[in-house]
Amino acid sequence: MTTAPFGSGYAGAYDLLYRDKDYAAECDMLERVFSKFSGSAVETILDLGCGTGSHAIPLAQRGYRVVGVDRSEHMLAQARAKTNDLPGEVTAPVFVEGDLGTFVIDESFDVAVLMFNVLGYQVEASDVRSALGNAARHLNREGLLVCDIWHAPAVISSPPEPGCKTFENGSEFTTRIADVVFDAPRQRCEITFRFENEKGDRFTDDSPERHIVHFFFPQELASLFEDSGLELILTGAFPDFETPPADDGCYSVVAIGRLANPSMALS
Repeated sequence: MTTAPFGSGYAGAYDLLYRDKDYAAECDMLERVFSKFSGSAVETILDLGCGTGSHAIPLAQRGYRVVGVDRSEHMLAQARAKTNDLPGEVTAPVFVEGDLGTFVIDESFDVAVLMFNVLGYQVEASDVRSALGNAARHLNREGLLVCDIWHAPAVISSPPEPGCKTFENGSEFTTRIADVVFDAPRQRCEITFRFENEKGDRFTDDSPERHIVHFFFPQELASLFEDSGLELILTGAFPDFETPPADDGCYSVVAIGRLANPSMALS
């Protein structure tokens, strides 16, 4: 039986699967965005779809106060466990379980981030508007929203393909098997992940997870931002956001927005 995304099996393997992802470089990119586009010093960050905390924790180590929100209790459990290794002088991120479209935190933030195509997991346009609108409601007057999304022209020019990859962790081997259904007219990709784990003479086969991801055309993204009370001020390549997005190659692009009407902010 196929299960919902980011369950216990996927969460337990997540940091192994993405151990080569350069989170430090992505946090460097975020700080460049803050420096270029924020009208005041950034101190507080709302990390939406924070997962296992791989952006939230290094940002906290850089001195920011971070609140992470995710709907997967299993991913949050991994994130909270990782804060145990933080030195005493670092203020650990606060992790909150909640849906991006409906969570409520009684404070405003200098920046909201949605990293690693979190916005693409809001498959329907109404879900995207809910997530962006709720993020906007948690920004202060000069707040920024930063996300990376899949760029439709690049995805369509080179669609995802089925694949299989094995990751080694000491004496344990985890194999991720991905089956793909690509739907260009609906701008979505359905990926079913299955994991096989081998340790010594013990073998387990986890229940498959189905991940559905939406990819965005530039004008569509601008319209969704506008509908959500945000102004899309830049869409650029990832991570070199000052470079225009390419229509082939890397799927990811950076989108940067701010409140269209700052007078509506909480503070």
